[in-house]
Amino acid sequence: MRSNIYRLGLPLGALLFSLSYGCNTLNTTTVKPSPAATFLPHQNWLVRQAKNFPFDYYWQSRLIDWGRYHRIYVAPVNTDEVMQGKWWQQVAPDQRRKIAAELPAVGDYLRHSAVRELRKIAARGGFKVVDKPDAGAVTMELALTQLIPAAAELQNLDRNGDFFLKKDSSARESHAAGRIVLAGKLTGGKHGKLLIMLKDRGYDRTHITGVSAATWYGSAEYNIDVWARQLAAMTMSKRLEDVQNDYPAHRQK
Repeated sequence: MRSNIYRLGLPLGALLFSLSYGCNTLNTTTVKPSPAATFLPHQNWLVRQAKNFPFDYYWQSRLIDWGRYHRIYVAPVNTDEVMQGKWWQQVAPDQRRKIAAELPAVGDYLRHSAVRELRKIAARGGFKVVDKPDAGAVTMELALTQLIPAAAELQNLDRNGDFFLKKDSSARESHAAGRIVLAGKLTGGKHGKLLIMLKDRGYDRTHITGVSAATWYGSAEYNIDVWARQLAAMTMSKRLEDVQNDYPAHRQK
């Protein structure tokens, strides 16, 4: 089994200073505060990372004893902040209620995808995935804090004119990016000690072969597949640039 000191891509000595990988170094100097997300504590601790880092914003505790942890639990995904965004306030109320009812299924997709990929890593000596947290487990808590349909998805939803968006809505011009934002934190043990925080933004993926625009969340699921692979790979990789390049060639079921 691989030594615990390399789990989560963090050699033990580097925990006391910063993480170096290849010619790239984890940015530990605050240059710009992360956009607020109530799911994550201590927003001012998050640091903007270089483009070749797996996540846009990242923070890790300087003192982590990975030898204490042998298992990992993935908590149910939090989607509470999605419908609170300004963009969704421009959506017709009946459609907003319909989307809100379907949103937990997208959160479940993220959780199941993360568990699937972590189990693949576990077979190679990574953390064992468990069904409930315990003193020897790391808990991975994830949230989707923003999810806006991609352009092609919105066209399908709004094919009847004002079926989806209000007549005076400016969202018709602002939706094109198909944005989705992931927030995550890893906590350790029964007291939930904060170990790592991260945030990342995904974009419209409907131009990629195999990504369906027939639903309002097809592009989101593709981004989720990418994140699930990255999160799992991070638990075993010493070189985070390798994690960054670990994109799936196609969507996985």
